[in-house]
This record gives sequence, C-alpha cells and structure tokens, in this order.
Amino acid sequence: MPSPVDLIALTLAAALPGQDAPPPAAGPSAASNEGERYDAVGYAGATEQATGAAHATLPVGSFVEVTALDSGRTVLLMIAAVAAPAAMQPIALSPDALRQLAIAPGAPVRVRTARPSPPDEAALRAGQAAPARLDAPPVLLAGLRKDLPPRGTPMAAKPAPEPIAAPKQPVAKPAPRPQQRPIDPPERQVAVQPKPQTAPASGWGVQVAALSNEANARALASRLGGRVRAAGKLYRVQLGPFADRAAAEAARAGAIRRGHAGAALVRIP
Repeated sequence: MPSPVDLIALTLAAALPGQDAPPPAAGPSAASNEGERYDAVGYAGATEQATGAAHATLPVGSFVEVTALDSGRTVLLMIAAVAAPAAMQPIALSPDALRQLAIAPGAPVRVRTARPSPPDEAALRAGQAAPARLDAPPVLLAGLRKDLPPRGTPMAAKPAPEPIAAPKQPVAKPAPRPQQRPIDPPERQVAVQPKPQTAPASGWGVQVAALSNEANARALASRLGGRVRAAGKLYRVQLGPFADRAAAEAARAGAIRRGHAGAALVRIP
C-alpha cells in the first residue's frame, strides 16, 4: 500500500502540469531498470566534481532530481562520478549543485531518479545547469522531513584529568646543638619515561572521501593527517585505525566539523 508521502506526491504531480513524474531508478544500465525507481531522503554530502553529483549505486550519466527539504528548491542533476557509500547520505553534491540549491553539506535533501527532456539532457551533458524546476510545496516537504533518519550524535570528549600535586618533601629539623649533624638532602626522584604507544595495525577508522584523482586524495589525506588506500579506480582517504571505537567516533566528529559531512566509520583490516 502506498505511504502517505507517496499519495501526497502523486496528488501534487497530477495537480502541477509540466512537472516530471518520478522516473524509474537507474541500475547498471538505464534501460534495464524501467520498472524500478530510486527515491530516498537523507543528508547531502559533497564531492570535488565541478558540476553534477556523485552516487554510490546509480550509474554515471544517469539523472536525478534533488530537492532541499528546508526550502523546497529543486534542481535536475547528472550523476558524474561514483561516491563511496555513506550512512544517511543518499548523494554527494558538487559545489555548483550546492550553490543552485542554496544549501551546505549536511542539509536534508530528497533524491529521486529523473527522465529529463532532450533539451535539459543536452544542457546537463554539456556541463550547464538545467532550467529551474518547480519548488516542492510545504505539505510535501513536511511529509518528507518525517522520513529523515535521525542524525548521529558524536560522542562528547572526556575532560582531561586534573594534575596530581607532587607530595611535599618533609622539612628536616635541625639536630640538637650538642649533636649537630648535616641535614640529609631530600631523596632525588627519578622520572619514569612512559613507554611509547604504537598505533594499532587494524581496528576502527574513519573514511572521509573516495576520490578518482590520486593527487587530490593524497593532498586531502595530508591536510587531515590520514592516509590513502587504493581500491580499484578510487583512492580512499582514511583516518586511523584507532585504539577503540570511541577514538574513531571523536575523529569522525572532527572531520565533520572541518566540512566533510560524509565521513563514516569503517573497519580497517
């Protein structure tokens, strides 16, 4: 049975002429998935592609309609790259797409496959923006926002322990006059050097991005203090591994604060 949000969308599509109906989702090839469609809500990620967007499963060259759930602004985009899978992140948007939607990475969005008109498709394949779409109405936005997954809450950092005061050295009392003796010097304390901690070879880590350009991936890893792991034609920028999951969660929260909303926990072998 269709959900309330689907019923609202179908009613509005019938009432607003000129707006494309939700197209079928694209799988390995657009022609092989005519009976399916992709329609999801979540939080926008970011990609270094100049235009368009990146997606984890939709093929490069397919098209999507992206709606900002805070304003209703809607744009038509072409999938220009493959994105690394990330929790609660249905799409990674280029700087140009973020500007068209007037949002920042992490903003709530709806993503659904689209079948553009021939002029719109020609413009998108030429790297140009398609004409503006109709804004989504408030009643539809309210229903879509109810389907948003709850945002992950990063773990709070533990306060540093208070320093322990060094014990006071006892003050030597002077010996009686008849039997004067030199005052014993205080015992000399020998500082114990802590053993250096070696980084674990495997465990929890943070994947910040997956880029197709090795030089860009290594530059990003250098800025974040991470490393690059090659996976096929992609170069994954990762932090860690860390001693435990709590440390990895803290590193992920730091990456998000630095603008990498798609940072996700991963297991590093």
